Amino acid sequence: MVSLNPPGWIAPIAICGGSLFVAALVASLFAPTRLVEVWGLLYAGVALGVFSSVLVHPKLGSGERNLWPFEVLIFWVIGLIPAWIGLFVGRLLRGQVGSSSASNSRWRGA
Repeated sequence: MVSLNPPGWIAPIAICGGSLFVAALVASLFAPTRLVEVWGLLYAGVALGVFSSVLVHPKLGSGERNLWPFEVLIFWVIGLIPAWIGLFVGRLLRGQVGSSSASNSRWRGA
């Protein structure tokens, strides 16, 4: 029988996807930056989160995780769609609110 929840994968995927969606939504609403800068900060945060988890994990008695660079890549791929949707929704909401930011005024010559 095929398991729909391989040992402990559903919760980390949901946490990664949900947190990147919320972070992208908030960043695109309130951060006065370009989308490239927001993407860079989001994905640097993912890498730092996995790295800090790797540092703390052996101290809790759970063993070592020597393939953590692959975990970073996996979480980047998993978080790509939720982060994109969060950025898109945040930009839409930003346009409805009508707030001006540095990224909006750069192109208008202001």
